[in-house]
Amino acid sequence: MSNNGSPTAIDTETKVLDPVWRHYLFAALSDNQRLQLVDSISVRHLDPEEMLFWHGEPAGHFFVVAQGRVKLFRDSRHGRQKVMEVVMAGHSFAEA
Repeated sequence: MSNNGSPTAIDTETKVLDPVWRHYLFAALSDNQRLQLVDSISVRHLDPEEMLFWHGEPAGHFFVVAQGRVKLFRDSRHGRQKVMEVVMAGHSFAEA
């Protein structure tokens, strides 16, 4: 917290990354190991219906949902959405 009692950027970042650190892949890491990783973590805030990636794109990242949920889907040949999974906060996807 800052001197005036409002959250600082560090406080906000810590809160955003809490779900990442609780995830089973990162839960056992020490504070030093977390510090080594923090520069490679990107926080993305998505609007409803905003696309994170497209089917067929090379997978260069995996994702941990910190808040809300993410719908993973494909479009059928007939233009209909086929929901593959709804990923909830605290869970990950695109690990492979």
